[in-house]
Amino acid sequence: MSRDYSNFAALAKRCFLPVSEALGYEQASGTEYFKKSTSGWLESFNLQTAGHGNDFFYVNYGIEVPNLCPAVPVGETRKRGMLLWARLRDIDDSGGFNRES
Repeated sequence: MSRDYSNFAALAKRCFLPVSEALGYEQASGTEYFKKSTSGWLESFNLQTAGHGNDFFYVNYGIEVPNLCPAVPVGETRKRGMLLWARLRDIDDSGGFNRES
């Protein structure tokens, strides 16, 4: 894998999409994924680059409640926002995962 994170979304899609699909998540964008619950809310997570020149990324997870913002299409977390969310922590508790993760 290249260390060039200028196209992080494409890299995430290529490397992570099979994993997310195996876990039952649908892709909303190159870095956003969701799973519909029977209660009408969404389990959601996204991959966030740590920024240009950094060799790691973050995993943010939480729930979306589409009924609270019905004008925004399902899965568009950035436009709606997660109602509750947290950041997955790495073993060193930094929250950042290296590109090999």
